[in-house]
Amino acid sequence: MPCSGNALEQCGAGGRLNLYWSGKQPPPPPTTAPKIGNWTSLGCYTDNVAGKGRTLTVGTAVVGDNTQAKCTTACFNAGYPLSGSEFSA
Repeated sequence: MPCSGNALEQCGAGGRLNLYWSGKQPPPPPTTAPKIGNWTSLGCYTDNVAGKGRTLTVGTAVVGDNTQAKCTTACFNAGYPLSGSEFSA
């Protein structure tokens, strides 16, 4: 469906977010730590663009709530050269 803010853009559906504002101050945006232990951030990447599959095709298990530190540790222990996560603190 065309976006009400810009009719040339599509809103809703996969890979898109309909965003609403209550008028209250929103929380600060997420941040990316430049380093976690010996791991250096390579930045933010888009995943599964146009349904073409995952950027990182192999996953690893993390016990409990996922954090960047737990993810990088699990990836290091599994021998992976890269670590990436979604929905983690």
